Amino acid sequence: MRYCKAPCSVSKKNCFIGIFLLFISQISIYSHGTKYEIIRNNTIGVKAMYSNGDPMTAAKVLIFPPQSIQATDLTYTDSLGTFYVTPNKPGLWAFQVRTLSGHGMRINLEIDASLSPINGAENSVPGNFQKVVMTISILWGFIGTALYFYRRKKG
Repeated sequence: MRYCKAPCSVSKKNCFIGIFLLFISQISIYSHGTKYEIIRNNTIGVKAMYSNGDPMTAAKVLIFPPQSIQATDLTYTDSLGTFYVTPNKPGLWAFQVRTLSGHGMRINLEIDASLSPINGAENSVPGNFQKVVMTISILWGFIGTALYFYRRKKG
């Protein structure tokens, strides 16, 4: 039985080095996840930051009150990545935070009758297991695509 060979001069060693470099690059790509913290004062503060802890400075924040698909207010984060809101009614408030570079997140915050947040901070950074599964899926996609285009035509 004859195995299909790719019509290029890439050695197995270079192929494995390429796959290893792709795997390493996937780990660094996901370092730009986002997360947030709730700051409880007289008003509600939300500190938006990247997964490495750097603040999302000067990010645009759209504020969506409960049961509304239209943003009713617009604000920006300060130099520490924090913005403050004073909700005027209870319900599920949504905040869409977006930087000029395109990084962003959507925060859903439940406000109770005393106008205090019910739920705390959440983390939207993928875990190690999720990173490995995503990397394997991307590699499998590259390998499958390469095999599709490099297969030999039968007789």
